[in-house]
Amino acid sequence: MSVAATPDQWEGCRERLAQKARAPMAYVPAIVGCEVLSEHEDGFLRRIELPDGTRLRERVLVLSGEQFRFDQIDDPDLSAIENLLILSGDTIEFTLRVTLSEQGTERAFGDVEWLRGTHDYFGSTVEPIVTGLAGHQG
Repeated sequence: MSVAATPDQWEGCRERLAQKARAPMAYVPAIVGCEVLSEHEDGFLRRIELPDGTRLRERVLVLSGEQFRFDQIDDPDLSAIENLLILSGDTIEFTLRVTLSEQGTERAFGDVEWLRGTHDYFGSTVEPIVTGLAGHQG
């Protein structure tokens, strides 16, 4: 999805992507809490909290200033979530990529409604993230 920002706002978008990794609540309505548990040379370990009280640990890898991967530790259905910003000409694009675990893949093949729900859940997070990355209030 395109970010409503110009190329001269690229660095601000990158900074907000890094902020989102450490404090996602302002960017992702589905996350109501986040605690950084430990720091690592290539990123950090965090625990997020969902509205229903579920807490999940994620190993956040900072692949570059515009690419973060959230390896899932406690979610049996997901392997990783990736956030990517791309500057192409006059456009800044945001991509959210979700990788299912082996169990999640089996579940998706056996339960189409679960797959649709998962798709809709992550799809609904893209617009608020893009709005936040552009520096606009959600």
